[in-house]
Amino acid sequence: TVVGMDANGCTNTTTYSVTVSAPPVANVTGNTSSCEGSPVILIATGGGTYSWSSGGTSATETVSPTTTTTYTVTVSNGGCTDTATITVNVNPNPTANAGADVTINYGSSTQLIATGGNTYSWTPTTGLDNPNVADPTASPTVTTMYIVTVTDSNGCTALDSVLVTVIFDCGEIFVPNIFSPNADGHNDSLKVFGQCILDYHWTIYDRWGEVVFESIDPSEAWDGTYHEKLLDPAVFVYKVSGSLVNGDLFEAHGNVTLVK
Repeated sequence: TVVGMDANGCTNTTTYSVTVSAPPVANVTGNTSSCEGSPVILIATGGGTYSWSSGGTSATETVSPTTTTTYTVTVSNGGCTDTATITVNVNPNPTANAGADVTINYGSSTQLIATGGNTYSWTPTTGLDNPNVADPTASPTVTTMYIVTVTDSNGCTALDSVLVTVIFDCGEIFVPNIFSPNADGHNDSLKVFGQCILDYHWTIYDRWGEVVFESIDPSEAWDGTYHEKLLDPAVFVYKVSGSLVNGDLFEAHGNVTLVK
């Protein structure tokens, strides 16, 4: 309060208020360990307004450091300020290597070999015997790009890819001209052989033109029986037609001799 007096002895008073704000106490929390380039959320408390050395002006700041970095936040409360710092230690990402691109024939397999980490995860999983190892066996039926995620001991990750190109070198459709269903473990059944058979219709006739065997399953073989009875040695005629996985059609016929 101030009292003023003039030359005549007259007085008057007035007041002036000074508001004292509690000084801010800056504090900052967040993950102090990160992987190279990964986002880290920093949270400041202690005041009404905030200013970060990284440019942000809110209590929460998201940063993505590529090297170990110290961040400073200035906390204000009225005209009073305080600062706090936090250091984010950055672990380098691993170097993922999925190996060289490879070409295989349809129906074949290849072993993928990845390096650079402690754990591995492959996508897509189609055609892989185990997508969670460094060296899965891949048996794709079409050309496939496999991507491996490599994770190191710090939990940091990296990606690499390998292209497995599938070619269709289907060769010829082949049916043996003799077989011996005598249960000796050798040539006991007759089958249509081919690298890329998708579907077929296979028919076997005896010499009188009677159908003794018929199948639409490429994995099925004829054991030389008819009505569950083993046929006597003879010459039979077969016809087979179908399609290959590459879209080509095929047709074959010939004779086959059953011996004992």
